[in-house]
Amino acid sequence: MQGIHPAGDELIVTLFAAAMSRPVTEREPFLREACAGNVALLEDVRRRVEMEARMDGFLLDPVVSRDRMDRPFAPGEIVAGNFEILREAGEGGMGIVYESRHLKLNKRVALKCPRFEFRRRLSPEALHSLQVTHPNVCRVYEMHTTQTDSGDVDFLTMEYLEGQTLAARLSKAPSRWLETKEGAELARQICAGLQAIHSQGVIHRDLKSSNVMLTVDYDGLPRAVIMDFGIAQTSDVFLSEARGTPDYLAPEIWKAQPATPQSDVYALGVLLYEMSCGRRPWKTDTGWNDRLNTRPAAPDANGRLRQLILRCLDPDPSKRCQSAGEVERGLRGGITKRHFLAAAAVAVAGYGGKEYFLPASPVRLAILPPEMEAGAPDRALLHAFLSDIEYRLKTLKHVRRPIAVFGTAETVLEDMKTVASAARFGATHALAMKVGRSLSGWSITMELWRAWDSRMVEHGQRETVGNDLASVLFGLQTEVVGTIAGRLALRPQPRAESLRQDIYADYLQGVYFARVDYQKATAAVPYFQKVIDAAPDSALGYAGMAEALLGMRSGGVDPALDGRIIAALDKAEKLDPDLAHVRLMAGRVAAAGHYYERALADAERAVELDPQYAEAHISMAYLLFMLKRPKEAEAALERAFAAQPGYYKSHQAAGLFHFEFRNYQLAEKHWREAIRLAPDLTAARLNLAILYLNSGRTAESEQLLRESLNIRKTRAALEMQGDLAAAAGRFQEAAASYEESLTIGPSSYAVWASLAEVYKRAGREADATQALRSGLRRGEDRLAANPRGEEPLAWCAYFHAAIGETMLARLRAKQAEDLASPRGNVRKRLILTYGLLNDIGAALRLLDGATPDLVKEIANSLELAPELRRDPNFQQKLR
Repeated sequence: MQGIHPAGDELIVTLFAAAMSRPVTEREPFLREACAGNVALLEDVRRRVEMEARMDGFLLDPVVSRDRMDRPFAPGEIVAGNFEILREAGEGGMGIVYESRHLKLNKRVALKCPRFEFRRRLSPEALHSLQVTHPNVCRVYEMHTTQTDSGDVDFLTMEYLEGQTLAARLSKAPSRWLETKEGAELARQICAGLQAIHSQGVIHRDLKSSNVMLTVDYDGLPRAVIMDFGIAQTSDVFLSEARGTPDYLAPEIWKAQPATPQSDVYALGVLLYEMSCGRRPWKTDTGWNDRLNTRPAAPDANGRLRQLILRCLDPDPSKRCQSAGEVERGLRGGITKRHFLAAAAVAVAGYGGKEYFLPASPVRLAILPPEMEAGAPDRALLHAFLSDIEYRLKTLKHVRRPIAVFGTAETVLEDMKTVASAARFGATHALAMKVGRSLSGWSITMELWRAWDSRMVEHGQRETVGNDLASVLFGLQTEVVGTIAGRLALRPQPRAESLRQDIYADYLQGVYFARVDYQKATAAVPYFQKVIDAAPDSALGYAGMAEALLGMRSGGVDPALDGRIIAALDKAEKLDPDLAHVRLMAGRVAAAGHYYERALADAERAVELDPQYAEAHISMAYLLFMLKRPKEAEAALERAFAAQPGYYKSHQAAGLFHFEFRNYQLAEKHWREAIRLAPDLTAARLNLAILYLNSGRTAESEQLLRESLNIRKTRAALEMQGDLAAAAGRFQEAAASYEESLTIGPSSYAVWASLAEVYKRAGREADATQALRSGLRRGEDRLAANPRGEEPLAWCAYFHAAIGETMLARLRAKQAEDLASPRGNVRKRLILTYGLLNDIGAALRLLDGATPDLVKEIANSLELAPELRRDPNFQQKLR
């Protein structure tokens, strides 16, 4: 092999760092053997080593001292206006880590910055790939740049961890530590963290015992945290040591092949080998030919574990375990009774009434629709009871494990009826309710299941006397929440009850109509009124009334409801202002009236009351976006990920955020993750289908539409079906799909514009004009509620231009532009509007600020005016 593979640059850095870590006399023999006959590689690395030797001492006496260049910060300094340096916490070959205090949040964070010669080597794209949120992965928050005496310095802020490295612990670990309860638990956590990294499309590339920190969670339980995956992209980033430690590097990396998740599995195998027998797989005198082409000697472990570790260390990547999750499952089956009897009992039967779990591992609980025998009582009452359970679980305070709850509104919508379907949706657990006949009345069964293996965790049964179901449900509410919290080891802070038994049934009926079936929100009002009349000192009745009235308002019913909504919320706030749900509702009401600043304050307060409430963080992100504070909005989304890891709605919202800025790559990544977490979800599929259609990936768009329609026919799916038919030139078929979508739910601006376009192309000019006027009426209605709304202004401008009302079109377009620099959807609509007005200059001016993805999307639009499409300057932008 005389040349170097395309991945060779990465290998060059690895070999260079490994050679420089050795004494001078050992460098040449090491390189000759490690380069394994690759002459070009040997010469390149040798040249770099020699150059480094010649440069030694060159920077010993610069204008700014070398120590200050390598260590740009000192204790007591305030960095970037917000980080107080407390001390230097550690250093590696290429970077320095400081312990600091975040002044605004008053919490400790770690700052990591490069040594002088490695400055400016972290790209924003690489940083984004590091945003992995998992309790067993060190959290990287953000990249900053600050000015120092030695120039601009990029640095990362990340989670500050106290403890010892796995390498330090291994030096004192007992024999066959992997087979002890502590060792096995930590090994499984490392697997879970690595799987989370891989699930984000990131490869660690430097997993080793010194890059795993052993700390404790706030409950005092051991926690393993993977660190320093700063080399997780091909871009160079801030390294703490050599680029991949030789003993952990997979054979294919030494052969200059690209790194894959299986390369990390090899490193994981080395780490497990160490945990098993206290040493690494290869002796120091082992030749590189053996390291690259054979398995090491078996570790001292029981048979199943031994085989699992050796599979990880196979020189052929295709023969290794194919994921960290597969290794973790193997670890569960590889612990012998002799060494792990107690843990085995925990895994099967629970410990102290709780299931066995990874500390801080997230819970995703799906509440299944109630299963009822013929003649069972009112379904609405049972749905509302489960909705109340959902709310109580979502508002638990100070829980030990992050919990996301999929309520019956979602499980019914996605036709999720069984534990198996809950697992496909991404749930870890499922709550099932069955109601049947008993001798004295009704028999109610509640079951808590583990979704991933369909194992029952808890079974309970109650019977009514006669038909007084409401009193039994009232007695069950606290018991069910307490049982779930106990079995799943949530350990929440107790929450006081505020409703009497005699009005609980009315409250449940109101909750059902307001929260479960929002299209019937009007029916909830009399029930909440009964609760208010019977318990005027309870905030729940007033908060429920506000929720129901807001549902009616969202459905386009009488805007005069605003006064009643505000009055109900005002009363709820006076009675119990510290209910997170009350604050969130107040924010949503304010947002509906376009009072975004006020809404943001309420959402922030909801987060203060319940930091684990992902919905509140998502609301904050939406409001910050509407207030044109995109960086803060993105940070709020990151906090939503941290609050409830694995919650699909956070990824759904992040996808919408990045799509709005026409960053297709990031939007696709988040929507793909939302689909993975919730396979039965239709919204993420349809959003992704739109993205693919806009970028010309029609076949993939059609596949996602088919998947969505197989799950459920929705208004959005029919609109997407029309879009695909229109793109293929089947205009009558497209019109039929759009028309059907209008019968299912409220119309959007886009469907009227699309319908007008396909009518026009099918020769139905009168219908096209009528569709444009319908869209214009919708825009004007929105403007009446929010005269400074960018989106309705842009759409009104478009509809006016399409109808031929030029002056009004120009007026609305200018108003939309004057508000701020238009974001993605608004910019696109204004460019199409100027195209219709034949104002090519204005269209090109707006195109100057468009991303490449947006330019391509506009080029693929059927609504693009022919004059603009033919313009040579526009064609130039497409190239």
